[in-house]
Amino acid sequence: MHPHLVNVGLLRYRQSLIDGGAGTAGDLWPDIKSDAQGRRAGPWSKWFNRYLRVAAKVEEKSKVFHSFRHTFKRMARDAGIGEELHDALTGHSGGGVGRSYGGGFGLKALAEALEA
Repeated sequence: MHPHLVNVGLLRYRQSLIDGGAGTAGDLWPDIKSDAQGRRAGPWSKWFNRYLRVAAKVEEKSKVFHSFRHTFKRMARDAGIGEELHDALTGHSGGGVGRSYGGGFGLKALAEALEA
């Protein structure tokens, strides 16, 4: 987890959900509803994109929630983080079958990449 998320209270927020009865397997964002296929990214993205246009007054139509993912990938490249590692951080898959051998990356490598 990125240290900034710890600093702004994400772990305290999660603990408050658990203390409120959500359990350790409960959703991190319980108020986000699923779409017809059971996915939650679509409804969240639609809400966020409306927020960008209305509240934040972002008029550029190419700037959407998914833009954060693109920006992170570019920043990872700029920081010298290898593609395999930033793919692991963003949940992308690719490459040959050998990429799955060894179970990916350890927490130390992932944390160091986030720091970069």
